[in-house]
Amino acid sequence: ESANCLDLGTGHARYALAMLHLGAKSVTGVDFSKYCLDETERRLKSHSKERSKIKLVHKDVYDLPKDMNNTFDFVCANSFIHHLSDPERALEIVYKTMKRGGHAFVFVFAEDNTPTWRAIDLMRELLKPVPIWHTHKTVKGFEVPGNKIFNFLDYSYTPIQHRFKRKKFEKTLKDIGFKDIKFLEGGVIHDSVLRSRMFEADKLLYGNSEIRYLLKK
Repeated sequence: ESANCLDLGTGHARYALAMLHLGAKSVTGVDFSKYCLDETERRLKSHSKERSKIKLVHKDVYDLPKDMNNTFDFVCANSFIHHLSDPERALEIVYKTMKRGGHAFVFVFAEDNTPTWRAIDLMRELLKPVPIWHTHKTVKGFEVPGNKIFNFLDYSYTPIQHRFKRKKFEKTLKDIGFKDIKFLEGGVIHDSVLRSRMFEADKLLYGNSEIRYLLKK
């Protein structure tokens, strides 16, 4: 409520909008892709009320201005850090941008040798010679829903895809200085972590493929 928020890797500002709907005072959305932010501007035209509270910044996360340090009440790094060249340095930047007493949400892929990750690794290998536009057109031709297309392309084509062991990741968080490290055991029913706890078949298929944390500075 009334928080100044930072959304790292904001993409199309979906989480920025969510934070405003939950009561945030303002949200700064950072993304390194100018193309993506241009599309975000187009989409936000239909959200004129929220648009005035969103500041879009075209920047590499490793090159944020110093005036962002110790600034934000809440920092969101959702499905973002595992795609970066230096995840630990990115976590340090999350910490630096938070106010003392502020909070952060971090979601990363977890290392787990499950059928799901093995299938993703196979897809990544098989699709190396296939242009992403061709795969997009093909799956769209099979009338796959848009969100499923996004997930398929994201898992298959992102150049960097780190996966982390929970204990080692939590040690890194502690070493950086985060306090009150709270592991989140799942959100809604469609969350794979929660489903893995509830259903044996899902546990075998997904395992612990994702880890989420609420952190404090």
